[in-house]
Amino acid sequence: GTMLEWALYPVETFKTRLQTRAASQVAAAPLSLRTALRGVGPNTLIMGFGSFLFFLAYEPVRHILNQIPELSVKQSLVHFMGCGVGMLAGSLIQVPNDVIKTRMQSGRASTLLSTARHVLKSEGIKGFYVGAPAWLLVNLPKTQMAFMIYHALKAQLTKRFASDRGVSPLEHSVLGCMQGLITGLVLAPVDTVRSRLMVQGLGQGHAQYRGMYDAFTKIL
Repeated sequence: GTMLEWALYPVETFKTRLQTRAASQVAAAPLSLRTALRGVGPNTLIMGFGSFLFFLAYEPVRHILNQIPELSVKQSLVHFMGCGVGMLAGSLIQVPNDVIKTRMQSGRASTLLSTARHVLKSEGIKGFYVGAPAWLLVNLPKTQMAFMIYHALKAQLTKRFASDRGVSPLEHSVLGCMQGLITGLVLAPVDTVRSRLMVQGLGQGHAQYRGMYDAFTKIL
């Protein structure tokens, strides 16, 4: 999780700017490499801890489910259910981190600590979880679909072409790209709503969006 966050942080910053520029003049400003990397260190460390919580919940659930004969032969379902529990655990850290990161990437804030202090002072603890339903609606099925699609594709590849040699690292990478492309395309609209809500915050009475449904209808 830490390595992935560090590697893709500039790309994610660019994506966040695109998703929020219609709702923020700051997000529409030119993006430099320095701005794209703002906060990458602290956010990467926090995301690593979120990934730790994910696997801390995911592995025991997967182990328990594999003890059930009816489920042990349905690994895609086991991964689906395990990922659901893992994402719920990881969201305790990852949602607040995403709120801070999204505001920094959109250009509304400069440092992690100053952003966290501002959210706590102006919005309270609830401010760290604004957009949490949209976050779960994106990341819960995204992770579940990713594991399911990846393992289903891997099983088919092994059965048809690699039963005698196993799946190569290159083939693993291709399978990962395929599942990422599928889940990304399906969940892109909800991810845009998540970004808009997290950048907006609680609004203090002048919110552009009143919730997920309102954001969907206004963006459309």
